[in-house]
Amino acid sequence: MSGLRLIVSLMFLLVSLFSCVPSPNIKLAEDAASRGDLEAAHDYYAAALSEGAANKSAEEPLKKIRLKLTEQARQKAAANLQSAQTKNVAAIKQSLSILEQAKRFDPDGSLLGNDIRNYKNSIVQIDENNRNIAAQANQLIAAGEFAAARKNIDVIEQVDPSFAELPNLKQAYKSGYGGQLEKMILKSYADGNVEQARAAMKTWQSLG
Repeated sequence: MSGLRLIVSLMFLLVSLFSCVPSPNIKLAEDAASRGDLEAAHDYYAAALSEGAANKSAEEPLKKIRLKLTEQARQKAAANLQSAQTKNVAAIKQSLSILEQAKRFDPDGSLLGNDIRNYKNSIVQIDENNRNIAAQANQLIAAGEFAAARKNIDVIEQVDPSFAELPNLKQAYKSGYGGQLEKMILKSYADGNVEQARAAMKTWQSLG
């Protein structure tokens, strides 16, 4: 019986000793951080923490690395947007993608959450603005004010070439303006104004 107790005591001692030994992942994390590989350091520290309380020392360096990585992502996203000639949906989506890829360094969303929401809200706002501009363009087309309608279409195309209503809007412009030009061409020829007819024909051909 005493032998069994001794074995159990030894096993308990061994388990206790091993549970107090830091994970090798901590050393790997420190090495990665020293060579500037913060993403690898992040992953090693996170792995060490998941292995148990003996690796509690990994908490603080992991927190600091998460701050650095998320700040780098925020700066990269902002720089990407600033480099765009105009604040367009494609550039915003690229910046949003940068932040989405960095979300694994921000498990609770406290570091990147606001930025991600702001970028998404910007896309929604641009879409709403484009819907209003498209509605105005359709009204201008119906009124035969094609120069003003073209300006509205150009504004939409500049900020979001993938805007869902853009193909139909451009077709409406082409049909309306093309019809007006056809009438102008026929009238100009009928009036003997060949130069005006040729100019109208050239504009009509440019519509595609």
